This record gives sequence, structure tokens and C-alpha cells, in this order.
Amino acid sequence: MHDTFLFKRISDSLNTLCKENRIGRLNKVCITTSRNSHICHDNLLAQLKECNDGLVGDWTELCIERQDIDSHTATIDHVEGESLE
Repeated sequence: MHDTFLFKRISDSLNTLCKENRIGRLNKVCITTSRNSHICHDNLLAQLKECNDGLVGDWTELCIERQDIDSHTATIDHVEGESLE
């Protein structure tokens, strides 16, 4: 169940980060999650596409690294994108 909330927090954080930095399209996102997390490439990408329309799409490269961190957390390690005009 905690992964549902983690999906939402990742999505919201990426959205905020992009607004603050005037990024209009994400080309690459790298995230670290717990080794026990059920978050995987396909389900996270689907969530981000659904919640961040236009910001994330089939063009977005998504990297997920697993480490020994708290199971209720994720870290956005790296983003690359195109700025808003």
C-alpha cells in the first residue's frame, strides 16, 4: 500500500521540480527506491504519464536504482529535460 503513496509523492515532486525550474518536458529521470519497493519501470512510467500529462511520455527514459533505504522513501537523483520557452 505504501507504494501507492510513494507513486503520488514522486509524481508530485517531479511536477513541482519542473515548475520551479521551468522544465516543460522530461527526457530522463533517475530515481532510487528501496530494494523491497514494488515500484518498477513500467508501473512508475505509467503513473507519471497519467499524472504529468505532457511532461512525461514515451520519450522519457526512466532509471530506477535499488538501494538499502527506508521502504517508504524514494530519491529523485537526476532529471534531464527541455526548458519552457
